[in-house]
Parts: sequence; C-alpha cells; structure tokens
Amino acid sequence: MEIYLFLFIFIFAINVIPAFMPPTWVILSFIYIQYHLALPQTLLLGVIAATSGRVVLALIARGWFKRFLPEKFLINYESLGMYLKNNQKLTIPFALGYAFSPISSNSLFIISGLSNLNLKFITLAFFIVRIFTYSFWIT
Repeated sequence: MEIYLFLFIFIFAINVIPAFMPPTWVILSFIYIQYHLALPQTLLLGVIAATSGRVVLALIARGWFKRFLPEKFLINYESLGMYLKNNQKLTIPFALGYAFSPISSNSLFIISGLSNLNLKFITLAFFIVRIFTYSFWIT
C-alpha cells in the first residue's frame, strides 16, 4: 500500500515541477514492473496524480509566472486565451490533439494558466487521453 502512496506523490510532484524529468509513463512503467503492481490501480493513480499535478502547474503559472514574464508575452497569452474562449469548438480538439502528441504537456498547462483559460476542458481532455496513452505505454 505504501508503494501506491509513493507512486501518487512522486507522479504528482514531477507533473508540478516538470523540469528535467522523464516522461510520466516511463516512471509508471518502471514502478509497475519493478514492484509487480496491479495495472488498474497503477494506471488510475498515475492518471489522477499526473492530471492533478498539471492543474497545479497551471495555477502556479497563473499566479507566479506572470510576475517574471515581459508584458509583451502576457499580452500574447491573453490574446490566445481570448481566442480559445471565443472559439470553444477548437479548445477541446486542440487539447485532445496536443495530449495525444509526443510533445510534453507541461507547455499546454503553463500556457493555459498564463492565458487564463478555463482549465476544465483542458483537464478533462488530458485525463481522458492519459488513460489511453498510459495504459498503452505501461503495458
């Protein structure tokens, strides 16, 4: 049971502070194989921890990163946020496509935080996609 708690905390932490970290699925795969864990629990905890960590990353970006960025960047992020808010039919497909891509999702959440996007759509898309991608990569 302790290994599942460690798994959750570790996956959460590397998704909040993603600098120089390996992909989440690599860590999930390693822990799953090394400790002979049950796949459903490993997958579910990994997806919940990764999603929660990314939401916290977006909130940190919203509150703290803005202090350190030039105003020109902030205007661009706010413009992007307004565009996606006004064209919500694009937001979910954009988030789904980005989440399925091999590009790290930390950029998506940092930009979502900086542009003041509603995190519900991005988070839901990320959660759904990660269930599929992590289950594929872990097994």
